[in-house]
Amino acid sequence: MIVSLDALLPVSGPHSSTTYADWVAAHDPGAAGVARDLVEDMRTELARSRHKPGRFVDRMTARARRLPAAHLPWFWDTVGHRLIGYGSRPGGRAYAAARAAEAEHGLPVDPGYRRANALLFAAGGAMPAKEFGAHQRFLADTLDPAAAHTALEAFLTAWAGSRADLPADLVRRVRASAKAAGHGDEEAARMVGAILSVTREKSVPEALLTAAETVLTARPPADAVLAGLVEVFPAGVTDGGAWLRMLIGCGAAEAMEAGRLVPEGGLVHWVGRSVCMYQYALQSGGGVARQPLPAEFLDLVGRLGPRLRAGGTPVAVHTTRYHYQGFDADVLDACLAAGVAVVDPGPEVRMRFWGEGSRRDLAALAADPVFGPRLEGTVHADLLPGHWTVRPRRSGSAVTLLPGIEGIAHEVAVRVGKLVDTVAGGGMAGAEEAVAELETLLDRPTVAALDGIVDALAEAAGPGALRRSLAAGLPEELAWPALESVYAEFAESAKSADALEADLGLGEVWARRLAGGYGAAADSAVEAAGGSWRRRGTAAGWRSGPCPRPGPSCRTAPRWVSTSGRSRARWCGPGRTGRPGIPQWPARWTCTSGCGPNWRARSCCWRCPAGGSRTPRRGSRSGSGPGGCRWPGTTARRRARSR
Repeated sequence: MIVSLDALLPVSGPHSSTTYADWVAAHDPGAAGVARDLVEDMRTELARSRHKPGRFVDRMTARARRLPAAHLPWFWDTVGHRLIGYGSRPGGRAYAAARAAEAEHGLPVDPGYRRANALLFAAGGAMPAKEFGAHQRFLADTLDPAAAHTALEAFLTAWAGSRADLPADLVRRVRASAKAAGHGDEEAARMVGAILSVTREKSVPEALLTAAETVLTARPPADAVLAGLVEVFPAGVTDGGAWLRMLIGCGAAEAMEAGRLVPEGGLVHWVGRSVCMYQYALQSGGGVARQPLPAEFLDLVGRLGPRLRAGGTPVAVHTTRYHYQGFDADVLDACLAAGVAVVDPGPEVRMRFWGEGSRRDLAALAADPVFGPRLEGTVHADLLPGHWTVRPRRSGSAVTLLPGIEGIAHEVAVRVGKLVDTVAGGGMAGAEEAVAELETLLDRPTVAALDGIVDALAEAAGPGALRRSLAAGLPEELAWPALESVYAEFAESAKSADALEADLGLGEVWARRLAGGYGAAADSAVEAAGGSWRRRGTAAGWRSGPCPRPGPSCRTAPRWVSTSGRSRARWCGPGRTGRPGIPQWPARWTCTSGCGPNWRARSCCWRCPAGGSRTPRRGSRSGSGPGGCRWPGTTARRRARSR
């Protein structure tokens, strides 16, 4: 029989624990084979459901129902050992089930094994918070007060070094343990500081940090402990305010300011890491959201300013724990006011202005030549309609939200000056938009802050924009002299129909129509010659050409289109485009309308060699003439292509 039961704990690692099989082999040899098989099933089952450890616990619960009561604590401890590293909840369920089996069935407990097993679970981050009080009572019942206090410190130190969250009532229980051991508040402060100094980037309850602030402020720890406290960086749903207040109260901030304490990586890295940790926070409904940094951090940046300037390294205050990046206007102003250089990632990284919730006046930020214009643009953007809201554009400028700041007034003056220049030197459309923007921008605080704005507006007269627009010519007018002169030159160059047919590839009828003008006689000649027309172009087999009758409807590039069955041409305009593509007709058919090889009209008269001819109705695809000839339909066209 094994005398020391704490020797049953795994030595090579908790994931290969055989505690249950070893205990059964020593205390119930008849069931040793079944125990070994069950431990092997644990290994295979956990490998199968490693991504869902809760399912593994459920299946082990079904196996536990078939075991004797004396086997249950050892079975569940083995399950918990193998779950260490899979999160605190699955392993915590197994540990709680083992302790519940001991209490329910009144089983004997080995104190040495119980303490060593609790240390193993605490160091692995699998100790449930609700078992903290029960384990402290167990230590008090099995050890003398001084030894129980020492064992509790070891237990909590191992817990603090794991990934599991610390209990919120840690300070109260440490005080009670120290009092039972005959110690005062100094020992409690020493123990609390030692426990918190080994905690790194995990969730620490705000209540625990607030209680620790009171204890550590009254009994400041040594510099070695302070060096660990400045590296805690609590994670979770927090802005770091409680942790910073604890650092200020216990003297860690003063030690960094005096140079006695240098964080890992230096002060520049510590400040940038603080901003990175707390610019965004997890939300209860899921996702993350930006949050303002606490006022204690802004004050601490000012206190650490001389040390940061002496380092000569710019501080990166635009990074976060997540994939978002951005500046906090308050943090940026605090750094610039302290004379600390800031890393500039470029204007594409946005800046967050907190409006009425801002904790600083932002004067140093507005005066900066690089970040000042970006601040004005950010504040101005807050006045515009939001993407996800229906609120209208608010009147005013950045001066309205940040009055009395010289840098903001200068940037607003630059914005207003550009609009005034548009009114004075642009056209009517630009002047109209600039005047509308000025009407919204120039509220009473803005006008009061901008000296000389009234005189500048008086000099930017509107008639100048109207004169420039009329001199250049407007497409909206009924007549555009410059455009009419171009078409007159084109008409003069079209001397003959032969020249037009050769240059433009037109048929005879349409070449004569273009050369002869656009009168009623020409229209009658086209109607007598064969009706509507269509011309090939560059897109889908059609060529573009100049519009023969320019006017208000010619808003796009001029081109000719077909009326498909009408004897009159319809001029180009919005939405007036022909259907692309011309069917290939058999070579033995000839058109008698003079359309030429590049033209085809549905109402043209086609003649076949047999003498038959017919002008089919609009939309018709086949027909027969007096000579027995049929209009070339789809089948005839396919046969013609095959030849």
